[in-house]
Amino acid sequence: MRESFEKELHTYNELVKESKQEQALTKEGRAKMHEKIDTAITDTLSGKIEHRDLPKADIGEGAREAEMDIYKLQREKQNLMERFFKHTKTIEQGGTIEHRDARTVSFDQTNRRLFYQNEKGEKVTFSKEELFTDAEWGIQYTLDVSVPYNIQKEYLVNELKREIGEKLDAQIIKRETFSDKVHEWKKKAYEALSGAKEKPLEQRGVIAEKMVKNFIKKIAQIPGVDFEVRDADVYQDVEQKIDFIIRRKSHARGARVEEVVSDAREIGIQFTTALDKVAHKEKQIERVKLARGEEGTAGLHLDDLVLVKMPMAYTRELYAKWSKEKRPGGPEKLLAQSEQIKLLTELLRGVYSDEEIKELIATSIYDQEEIKEQKLLPETVLENV
Repeated sequence: MRESFEKELHTYNELVKESKQEQALTKEGRAKMHEKIDTAITDTLSGKIEHRDLPKADIGEGAREAEMDIYKLQREKQNLMERFFKHTKTIEQGGTIEHRDARTVSFDQTNRRLFYQNEKGEKVTFSKEELFTDAEWGIQYTLDVSVPYNIQKEYLVNELKREIGEKLDAQIIKRETFSDKVHEWKKKAYEALSGAKEKPLEQRGVIAEKMVKNFIKKIAQIPGVDFEVRDADVYQDVEQKIDFIIRRKSHARGARVEEVVSDAREIGIQFTTALDKVAHKEKQIERVKLARGEEGTAGLHLDDLVLVKMPMAYTRELYAKWSKEKRPGGPEKLLAQSEQIKLLTELLRGVYSDEEIKELIATSIYDQEEIKEQKLLPETVLENV
């Protein structure tokens, strides 16, 4: 996200806070707030805050409306924060956060797993890693009081991050599509992303990207794994060709070793299933790498940017199969074990050594029964990949 846009969002955030104060709720206060907001929008669009005595620039009504939408979205982000604090207080007091048409989830102390009863009366168990990623597929859960507080709190945090991320993307799209500094083809790219977000599960590429990202996010949440996955915003997608970011916390081994920032590795991932577009995407990535640090690419603070290509033409079929029951874990849970190994190997190449990848595959993908007698996978496994 552009630094100038961050400053503007900060300005809007302060206006949102002011608009909620007692003196702003009177008739006179509302009129003053409307004037302040209108002034801030005019200043933002004209870019001439220090020259208010000059004739006002002719600002199109469409641009004004877009900027007002950005302000409203900032207000919605603050409302989400306030709701989060209310919900946190509710669970601290032993209450439950209800979600409409959501499955009610309990916690089994015996096997330390989450579960719910399906329509057939069967007990469906699943992991907290699946709980945190299922929202990507439009699934929410109501967690009852048996679920430990730390899991409930982490669930709220993940929901907040996802919802605020969606609002931020909407703000960036509004700004970039109405900016006279953005090239037309980039505006079309932002408009296309806007359409994809409105109908996210109608495109095979979007389904595949969600599956891959959720798959690696689950691996990242396994205790002892020392990398994290960060979502890219739409600006990073269009300008920097990043779908998501994998960040290794530390190369050092051992349970007592704390995160070493200087030793961290951050890799931007561009994922594609369209093998006929690989050459084009590789050229795009090279251009971004060459332009690193120049105007328009500020903010790309990564160790590398890589293209991960996998022919996953069957993703829509997997999604259709999963949709019949929508069991926890998403359609990525239906990926064959060999596909999971390929994905993990390609995504972590450059972040982990080959030896470390083998260990991670052994402990996170293969069932423990299969690896009781082996510490590492045979060399042939990764050779076949």
